[in-house]
Amino acid sequence: MPPGRDRDDAAGLDLAGKRALVTGAAGGIGRAVAERFAALGAQVRLADVDVAAAEAAASRIGAEAAALPLDLADRRSCESAVAEAARGMGGLDILVNCGAIIRRQALDEVGEADIARMSDVNMAGAFFIARAAAAPMKAAGGGRIVLVSSQGGQTGGYVGSTVYAMTKAAVISLTKSLARELAPSGITVNAVAPGVVDTAMIRNDVSPEALANLLKMAPLGRIATPREIADCCLFLASGWASYVTGHTLDVNGGLLMR
Repeated sequence: MPPGRDRDDAAGLDLAGKRALVTGAAGGIGRAVAERFAALGAQVRLADVDVAAAEAAASRIGAEAAALPLDLADRRSCESAVAEAARGMGGLDILVNCGAIIRRQALDEVGEADIARMSDVNMAGAFFIARAAAAPMKAAGGGRIVLVSSQGGQTGGYVGSTVYAMTKAAVISLTKSLARELAPSGITVNAVAPGVVDTAMIRNDVSPEALANLLKMAPLGRIATPREIADCCLFLASGWASYVTGHTLDVNGGLLMR
C-alpha cells in the first residue's frame, strides 16, 4: 500500500486489486466485513471453523470470494489458512480477524477449560493469525492488519463475560505491540472495539431484559448493525488510514466515553 495519500477524493476506500483474509467470516461482523470488502473490489477469503457456513457466505458474495477452514485455537491452522489465502490470491494485503468465542458464566462457574478455550481462540489465535499474515505482507512491502477486540476489553465486560473481556483486553495490547514491531515493514496494525452488535453472540447469549438494560446506558440508545462495524474495519484497512497504527477504534454508540 502507498505510504500516504494526498488526493481529496474517495480513492482511498477503493479496494480494487487488494487481497483480504477475513476470519470468523461465516456470520456476524466477519461476514459483513467480507461482503463490504468484496463490494469495493477486493478479493476475499472467508475463514471460519464452520466451513459450510463460510462457503455459503462466499457463494452469496460471488466469484471474488472463497472459503477456507480455520481453527484459531490451532497455530498450524492459522498458518495454513494464511498460506492458502496468499497462494490463491497471489498475495495478501489485508487481514481482519473477527473470529472469537464467548462463554457467558458467573465467576464461580468458570473452570480451567473455559479460560483455556477462550484464551486459545480469542488471544493466542489473534497472535498466530496476525503473525502468519505479516509474512506475505512483508514480502509485498506492506499491509493492513485489523484485530477485532471489544468494548468489554476496556470496561471488564457485562453479563457473565469476565474471561471474554480479559482476552479482548489482551487483543488491545497485542495491537500496540504488533504495530510497533511491524511498522518498519510498512504494516499498520489497529483494532476495532465494538459495543453491542446485532449478532448471534448477543441474541443467543444475552436475555432481552439484560440487553435492554445495557442499551439504556448508550446515548444512541440502539444496537449496532454488523455493517456499521464493518465500515470501521474498512476505514482502518484502507488508504484513508495510512498514518494510523496501534490505535483502538471504539464503536459503541457512546456507551464508553473517556
